[in-house]
This record gives sequence, C-alpha cells and structure tokens, in this order.
Amino acid sequence: MIRFCLLLGLLLAGLGVQAHARDACDFRLDRTKQFEATFKQLLLDEAEQARGLWQPIRRAQKEVQELARFVGRLDVCLRTPDGRQVEYLDPVGGFRVKSDKFVGLCTATLLPGNQLITARHCYHDDRVAALGFTEIEAVKVHFDFRQVDFIGDVQSFDVSPVEVASVTDVDAMILKVKGDANGAMGGHIPLIFQTRTQPQDALLMVHHPIAQPTQFSSGTCAVASEQSDLPDHAPNLRHMCETFGGSSGALILDADERVVVGLHQGADVVKDSFGRVRDGFNIGFKFEPVNEALDLGFAPLSAVERTLQGLPALQGLAPKREVLTDILTRYPGTKIAARANGMLKALPERDVEAEARAALTEAREIADVVARRGRLGEIVAQFPETDAAANARFMLDLLDAPVDLVADAAGALAAAERIEDPKDRRTRLEEVKAKFAGTPEAERAQTLLNQLQDQGKTHAKIIERGRVNCAVSEGVDDAFCYVLAGHLFGEYQFKVKRFDVGPMNGLSHLHKGTAEVLVSTEDLLSNWSTDRKYRKVGSVVRGNMAILLPKTLGIQSVSELNEATGKKYPSFCHDLAIEAPVLKEFLRNQKVSYELLWPFVTEEDVQIAYLEGRCDAVVTLSGRQEPYLFLPPDADPLQITDWVPFDDWFQVYVMADDEKWVETVEKIVDRLGRPSKSQAAICV
Repeated sequence: MIRFCLLLGLLLAGLGVQAHARDACDFRLDRTKQFEATFKQLLLDEAEQARGLWQPIRRAQKEVQELARFVGRLDVCLRTPDGRQVEYLDPVGGFRVKSDKFVGLCTATLLPGNQLITARHCYHDDRVAALGFTEIEAVKVHFDFRQVDFIGDVQSFDVSPVEVASVTDVDAMILKVKGDANGAMGGHIPLIFQTRTQPQDALLMVHHPIAQPTQFSSGTCAVASEQSDLPDHAPNLRHMCETFGGSSGALILDADERVVVGLHQGADVVKDSFGRVRDGFNIGFKFEPVNEALDLGFAPLSAVERTLQGLPALQGLAPKREVLTDILTRYPGTKIAARANGMLKALPERDVEAEARAALTEAREIADVVARRGRLGEIVAQFPETDAAANARFMLDLLDAPVDLVADAAGALAAAERIEDPKDRRTRLEEVKAKFAGTPEAERAQTLLNQLQDQGKTHAKIIERGRVNCAVSEGVDDAFCYVLAGHLFGEYQFKVKRFDVGPMNGLSHLHKGTAEVLVSTEDLLSNWSTDRKYRKVGSVVRGNMAILLPKTLGIQSVSELNEATGKKYPSFCHDLAIEAPVLKEFLRNQKVSYELLWPFVTEEDVQIAYLEGRCDAVVTLSGRQEPYLFLPPDADPLQITDWVPFDDWFQVYVMADDEKWVETVEKIVDRLGRPSKSQAAICV
C-alpha cells in the first residue's frame, strides 16, 4: 500500500519553507496538481513495488462508476481561535505554509436525507488540534469530481460544521449537507452491507486520495491476512486497499457484491531498525457496528438474499414483481440488484392462471344461463391448460345435466345449511355453488357464503390480500405483527405491512381500514371519541429471554459455546416473539460469534429444528421455556445457562365489529403472555 508515513518523512526532511499567509479557506479542486508535480513519480515507483495503486474511476466497471457518484471529496477548513499564524506542512502541496487556516481532506458518502457518512477524525483530529487548529471555519463536499481539467459537472455543497451524530469507538460521523444533494446526485449509496470479512476477500474502495479526482482501489485491495488475528466479534477491519491522506472516511465495498463492508480510518505500518516502512496494513471498522451505533438503517445482504430465496412461495406475478422491483430500486449498482433484475426479466408477461380464475369468477356471477354457458366456453378455449378451464368444463357439463339435478341441488344445500362449523359449512356451500351452478340453490349458496364472509370479513380480507396491515406506535417492536402473520399464513416473510403511527392517530388507521391491528403503549380508548367501536384485546408483557444449551456440552454459560462446539458460528434458534437486537447485543458482550437463524413461526417449529440438529442453542421468552426442558427421551436435553435482561409492554387494539377477528388476535395475545387475565374493553 502507499506509505503515507514514508512520504511524510521525505517531505519534512527535504523541502524548504514557502511562507505566506493563507487567510481564506483553500477549497480549489485543482490542489492535487501541486502534489503530483513533485511526487507523482515517487508514487508510481512505490506502486510498482506494491503491485497496486488506485486508478481513475473512469476505468472501473459501469456499476462501480454509478456508485461513485455518491462519493465526494470532503474539505474541512479549520482555524486557530485567536487568528494566530501557524507553520505546518501543506497536506497536498508538499511545502511549508504559515497561516491561520488548515484545510483537511477526507472522503464522504451520501446517505438519505442529504446526510454524509465519514470518519469522525475528519472533524476531530488530535494531531491537527495540537497545531492550534481547533475551530471549524467552513466545510464543503464535491461530488462528480472526476477530472482536474474539466470540473463543469462537479456538484459542490456547503456542509454543516456541526455533526449530526458521531461515535468515537468506530470513528464514524454523520454530517448534514446544506442543499438537496440527493436530488442533484439522483439518490444515495444503496443501504445494504455485507457482514462477512474473511482474510483475502476481495474489496473495492472509491475515494479521493490527496485531493485527487475520484479514484478506486482494487487488485491488491482485500481483507488483510492479519484480520485472522482478531476475534470474529471485534469491530476492527484490517485491509490492504491502496490509500493516502484524503481517503479517510471512505466506505469499503465487497468487490463482488458491491455492497458496503466497512469504513476506512487510516494506516498501521511497521518500520525496520532504520525507521523505514517495512510492512503493515490499513485499518478501519466493519460496517455492522457502524450501522448499529449510528442507526443508519442499512440492511444486511443475507436478509435481502433470503427475500429472493422466498420469492417462489409468493402467489401470482404482481407480488413477485413488487418484491423484485423494490430490490432493484433500493440497491442499484449492486450484484443483488442485478440478480433481481434478471429474475424480473425472466417473469412471464401474463399470469394466465390468475386471469383464468378471475374470468371464471366473473362467469359464475352471470345470471342468464345462455350467457353463462357462452362465457364458460370462452374460458375453456382461451385458457385450455388451466385449472379454471377444467372447472369451466365441469360447470358446462352440469348445465347440460338432466332436470332432476334440481332435486339433488336442494338436498345438497339443505345438508350444507345444517353444518354448524363455519369452515366446513363454507367448504360445502362452495361445492354446492360449483356443482349446481345456474340453479337457485347455487345462488342461495352464494348468499350464504356472503353472509359467512361478513361474519369473518377482516380475516377473509387479510387472507385474500396475502398480508396483515399492522399499525405500530413509536418505540414499539413489531414482533407481534409477525407472530400474527405466522399464525394466519404459516409463514411471515412478505406477510406484514407496517404503518408507523403517532400516539393519537393509530385508531384512525383501524377506523379507515388501512390497518387491521394496532400495537401501542398508549391507553387510547380513554381519550377517544365515543361514536366509534374499538376493542382493546389485551396487554402483552414480554420478560427476560432464556438461552438454553445442550447439557452434554458440559458448559454453564453461552460465553463458552464457541469453544465447546468447535464452531466458528454456532446456530441459535428462536421464534418470532423474542427481541433479536437485544439478544445480539447480549451475545456481543459475551464475545460470542454466532449465526442467528431466521425466526421460526412457532415454538413447535423451534423444537423440531433442535431435534433435527439444526440448532446449537435455543432462545425463548421467560415463562415459555418449559416445553424445551421436557424433550423426548432420545433427545439431547437442554438446560438454561443464561438470562438475557429484557422488558417490553404494549397493548393491542382491533375494531370491535368482527368477533372472529377479535378471537384470532386474542389467541396471539394469550400466546405471547398477558400480565393478568384481561377483560377486553369496548369503547362505544
């Protein structure tokens, strides 16, 4: 890699002083020419020895160039508080200057909301402060700076000198751009990151070394072999990407997936006995701890990959297109977006089965027998290989059946009406409707089906839509919504649409029908208008989480799990009710590297997974661990080794006009646990 310490030593030893006052902040885009005039050959010589150097962004592949438009040169102008002139080495020009201003150089990346992410030390550098430059005068960021001799496309913005947020532990900082940078640059860096950081993994870095136009490092750019010296839970990232002063704050990307891996900080070099640079690596931080510390909302690549893997389970073309288009829109320029685009193009233009089903439904509603017969014949001809066509043929046969069919229809309808169970009655009425289409009994069956639909209209609407709409107030976890979806559909991926609501507008979502359930910490009914009907189904209290490990491991704490299993990433199984972020924080504090399996729908699913050998550990809520302690005799018994402190409380509301839906939601409230036997309150 390019050795900044070596070059800095040459600068200090071999150059004279060019003293002049520099009272204005030097934000010139061509400052890099001063450096190249003296040191370009030195850079090239060392690059040849290192077998790698950064290159102009125009030489990168198209997708990398697209991502590069969100990477900017960050110029930070600091001043002495008393106007004192300080002599120092110019970080770009290579000569000594005397001024009350110092312009530091970094790289920053554009986020949503016209915000930037960069290294914290770009604002708070102890070495610069030691010279006397402690106050920020002005800050600028330059996007699309790709060539020194043509700057017509450069987009420059002022940046607030006060950071939005910063975290010292991972040297990360969020800044606010003054102006619409997102609009000018057409978006922001895709909010997706890779958690895997193994030695020799190929990396990619887009940055502005020594104030140069946008460059990218590849080739030798990889996770350093020294990364293996660190435990997996360490936040540090050691890499070999070619960098220089001005590269600080750049995001490090996975070269293959083109998603974020880390945040570059600086260099860690080793010198020989003569003080010459012998070896070393660059340092930064993995992006997962940066993402969590600053609450950036980046999605892990593994989660998006699971979304693609679950695509075949979706019914119909429209939901598939929606998911693929969403990935393509959210993560442009990444490999996962390219995969989604390929899958999108491979989808057929028409969903013939869905069209045929819709046509058959329409045909069933035609009262005139002759017209219905004609429409059924069209369906058979238009959709010959579909299930709907087969049903249409059957209905045509019934229309041509002898007259005594009417008597059979009357008997079948009477039998269906005597069935008490709503589900079984609905099934039998559907049979009457299909088998005796065109008869008065079939029409009566449809009327009865409509009545059944009204009795459970909320539940039926959700099933037909394929997801549950859940209103969630601020500060409340949406685990309840996913548990409810798992109960309704047997799965939960793509089955929940969340609406974030304020403390007083949640019930309006229920009233308007945009949501079927509301999860809130507020007692809303006591303050709500009395002309509407709502039901507080109950309150849910989630207590501590229990970690259960196999007794045969002979360990008493999860902190021993890696060593006891001999696995780098032992797997943890849990259902939807646990609080994953709290569990992750606990495991990190215990210095446990792990794989948290995708949540199972029910506790029974977790038990099955453990008995099948897919889990090295099980996590459940306090009070729900008993089933795991009494497994079949031939199973490896589990024991509680750790308690994860956790406390959560919320209330659940639905509309009161659908008792079947109230009962459905009530089951989930009971399953997650009530503080006491709750009497549902009705506001009339």
